[in-house]
Amino acid sequence: MLRAQVLRRTFSLYNRVPYSRIAQSAARDGHESVTVHRVRISRPVVSNSRLVGTIAVAAAFWGLSRYISVEVEVEKADAKGQDPASPGAIGGATEEEEDDDDTEDILLFLPTGFSRPSPRTFYKGSDPEWQEFKKLATDRPRVEKIRNELIFMMRNMAEKNTGWTSRLGKIDTSKGKAWIELKFPDGPPPRYEQPGLALTGDLEWRKATHPVEDLHHQRLNKLLFPSVVSNALYADLKQKALLSWKSFKLSVGLEQNPKPRPTPVPGSIQDEVAKFVARGEKKPETTGVSATPAASSPPAAPAVNSTDAADPASSLSSQQAKELGLNLPDPKNFTLDLTKFQQEVKKSSKPYRQPPPRGSFLVMGLIDIYGEKARITLNVAAWYDPKQGRYVSIKTGIYNLVDHSQRPRGGP
Repeated sequence: MLRAQVLRRTFSLYNRVPYSRIAQSAARDGHESVTVHRVRISRPVVSNSRLVGTIAVAAAFWGLSRYISVEVEVEKADAKGQDPASPGAIGGATEEEEDDDDTEDILLFLPTGFSRPSPRTFYKGSDPEWQEFKKLATDRPRVEKIRNELIFMMRNMAEKNTGWTSRLGKIDTSKGKAWIELKFPDGPPPRYEQPGLALTGDLEWRKATHPVEDLHHQRLNKLLFPSVVSNALYADLKQKALLSWKSFKLSVGLEQNPKPRPTPVPGSIQDEVAKFVARGEKKPETTGVSATPAASSPPAAPAVNSTDAADPASSLSSQQAKELGLNLPDPKNFTLDLTKFQQEVKKSSKPYRQPPPRGSFLVMGLIDIYGEKARITLNVAAWYDPKQGRYVSIKTGIYNLVDHSQRPRGGP
């Protein structure tokens, strides 16, 4: 008589017992067939354990929030029963309390997030910066001095630079027009702060913010959002995709093989001027090209064809693939072009910007630099600090470039 097999649960790491083990156990006990019934026990959505866990987590979170919350006590004083001249007056008491709160020592600061821009503030009419702006706006001789100083700086820089003089000719600093305006900001430059929890001298946790330098904020932002590297990778992938699509159209016959283009002419001096203005350097790098080779230089060695020096194994595999009718892509096409990648990174990367100091204002406009061959117009934006009496930062760009004599490009 057949007897039912009892499969007892063991302390195993596996949820299911393998079928081979069940078959071996049944054969060992003399059973010819084994029927396995799959049973799935579904737990209810709201069970006692889940309900108890939810209540415990909610209670712990509520207690923690009550522990770190800020308690503010508001005391109302009767203004009629106090002497306004007494030191315990309402106005004097509130100012002293605010000073005590500001100067309270912070023993420990725990950051709870990344740096962020602080709330925007604006100048008041009683601020010394705004009073300086009002005084400067009515002082016409000082305004003209600030304008002429910027014009002299830009034209003097262009006169001393060989790259500019080779393109524009001899520069006359007394010629040329200029349009310059002064713009006073509505508030100080933006600042950055980091939120967190501060432990005061009374051993109380309070919500507070910690000031962060602009340079640290820019570095952290570049680290978290590497836009320069992503743009360089996108440019490389885009170039490879365009080349693959072009080769596909040539193989299908949708496009004919274009004729080889002539070697492009090197960039003009205008490109060098643009690079110089963008970098803000004093002298651009100039490279001289010799017209004739040196007499003592030995003859150049003959160039070696890269296909001859290739690996024979790779050439053999490519020949076998061609015999089989397989057109495999070159593995080098899938590698990253480091030269192109570095060029894109250098082109997209920008230096860290130093914010202008508090109380500075913007001086912007167009300045003409007049030379014997051509005239160039620069778009200038500079920050002037009246406390120091000088320009703290200058940013320029090419607005227009006009030659005095223009020849027809189509020929006579």
